[in-house]
Amino acid sequence: MIDIHNHTIFSDGKDSMADVIQAAVERELKVVGISDHFDPYLLRQDVCLQPEGVNSYLREIERLKGSYPITVLSGLELGLQSTGISWPVGDFDYYIYSVHTVPGFPDLRDMEDPWDIYLEEAAMAVELIDKPGFLGHLDFLRRHIPGSKPPSPGELMDILLKQIIALQRGIGVQHVGLDVQTGRSYSPAVGYRKVSRTWGKADNNRFGLSQGHKCRKVQQRCVESLAKTGGK
Repeated sequence: MIDIHNHTIFSDGKDSMADVIQAAVERELKVVGISDHFDPYLLRQDVCLQPEGVNSYLREIERLKGSYPITVLSGLELGLQSTGISWPVGDFDYYIYSVHTVPGFPDLRDMEDPWDIYLEEAAMAVELIDKPGFLGHLDFLRRHIPGSKPPSPGELMDILLKQIIALQRGIGVQHVGLDVQTGRSYSPAVGYRKVSRTWGKADNNRFGLSQGHKCRKVQQRCVESLAKTGGK
């Protein structure tokens, strides 16, 4: 098993990089990736790694590589919008491309049902992906917008998933226990199982599975849409 979606104190995580890596070792994982938030489009920049901190971030990952009996990868959860990608300066092993905001709609909580506009934005934005990585949590609205329904199969979901398949990229559904891989060449891992989205947030078990029971329907619906569009 590997886990390459982990946040640390460099953005909105609770643990240091060393703590995250040590937890992965204790869980006998083969690979762990550090992927803190980097999203210039977010209104709350206090939860994001800033451009001036990228060098320190990469240096800390490099310092820790080789110090543990596990492969450590450098990643970022990168804010994605159809208007463009604000690339940080530096060399990363992979990116988690996440649509957290929609141009013209800075706060999706003001919308009664934001799924249509969110999926339309994601379908356009995913065309800009040209570096190793995969599309992050399609269950973003369900998890972060109070009262939002889970994603479900439909025309817009099909369009987005077809785009991902055509680009041979991957898609992640967090807190689910399973990520769906839609292409043959996305890096650095193909079809990995999640152990926990962010260590330290699981109920009654600091390094246990986090809230997976709440997302089984999300997983099922995304897999159904993926199968409908021809993904495997």
